[in-house]
Amino acid sequence: ISFNPPCEPDTMRMEIDLRNGTGIEELKFDESIRIYPNPASSHLDISWVNQDLRPVFVDLISYEGSVAGSWTASNADNLHISLSGISKGLYLLKIRMGDHITYRKAIIY
Repeated sequence: ISFNPPCEPDTMRMEIDLRNGTGIEELKFDESIRIYPNPASSHLDISWVNQDLRPVFVDLISYEGSVAGSWTASNADNLHISLSGISKGLYLLKIRMGDHITYRKAIIY
């Protein structure tokens, strides 16, 4: 951010450089996440925007706090998760790419 005076007495001119460090890429990742079907019984498919093809880590966490499963998607923009052996219930999906972490609800029936 830079301020460029001189300005009129009651005004200020401000220039903002949005090319670096704005978190826009992370916002796109977070907003792009799709989980289907949800509720699910046999599998979950998760897709997202991953322009850099960075690894994405997914944990399925029960509401009691235990991790029911963990998966990694490398060089991909989607993940297919088999729910075989996963108990019915309400879960949180912890989805991480780089420093960005987001959570989504998942229902297994």
